[in-house]
Amino acid sequence: MLQNLRTSGVRLIGICGLSLALSNACSSQSENAVTKSADPQLSSYEELARDKVAAQIDAATVDVSVISSQAVQFNDSSLNCPQPGMLYAQVITDGHQVLVSAREKTYDVRITGDYALICNTPGKPPTAKRRLTR
Repeated sequence: MLQNLRTSGVRLIGICGLSLALSNACSSQSENAVTKSADPQLSSYEELARDKVAAQIDAATVDVSVISSQAVQFNDSSLNCPQPGMLYAQVITDGHQVLVSAREKTYDVRITGDYALICNTPGKPPTAKRRLTR
């Protein structure tokens, strides 16, 4: 019985060693993929922002250019763009802030999930905080 355990242990260690080697190879490949694109959904957020502004101003999406895009945590569900007379949940809301340009004007688009909002708070700079990442 002790001999079977020793043999099993060697097999188990061999399998674990092979598994660890494969795991390291896979993690190296995924690290390279992450280096190429830190946020794979960023382009979809940019696309959503461009579509929202194009529909708002009755323009073609190709006429809307992305200036900047960043992942943020908004202070509440208004996406830091409260509308008069509205109440909002006071919860940290993960999202994106995308600045786009069209027809010589800059638009501040706030996004959470698949919801996009053009923030039209005159004279008030964007107040979204950057998301802390480790």
